[in-house]
Amino acid sequence: MSRIFSRNCKMYHAAALSSTDYAGATWVEMPMVQTASTANAADELEWTSRGGNGYGQFDAGVKDGTVTFTIIEDPAAEGYDELLAAYNDASPIALAEMNGDESTVGTVGIAGNFVITNFGNQREVRGHSVIDVTAKPNEYIGEYEVTV
Repeated sequence: MSRIFSRNCKMYHAAALSSTDYAGATWVEMPMVQTASTANAADELEWTSRGGNGYGQFDAGVKDGTVTFTIIEDPAAEGYDELLAAYNDASPIALAEMNGDESTVGTVGIAGNFVITNFGNQREVRGHSVIDVTAKPNEYIGEYEVTV
């Protein structure tokens, strides 16, 4: 069993996708990302009946897939302008939140077109100014596993 170290996880951007051919996109790493998380929860669809022997009965519904991440505020950093433009224009941007390098076979993550719904600043007295980004699934969302 191989453990995944958070320091090896990476975030990428690309031009908006027109299919789920994630391997065909030109992914560019965004090194200013500090933390990232993906909401992998699905809606719970309850259909409890008397036949459940006293237990609730559920199906899984629509998956969330929201990616939230924090970036160091650096307008010169790779991906900053693209994220800001996607937010300001309400236009989709292709993102891939991966558990390793996008060129390494076996690396997995979520990828697709996302819309940026939050681009909020945090300016603490100490440390760098950071931006909390929320990316909501738009289209062509799915699991991306590097196979070649």
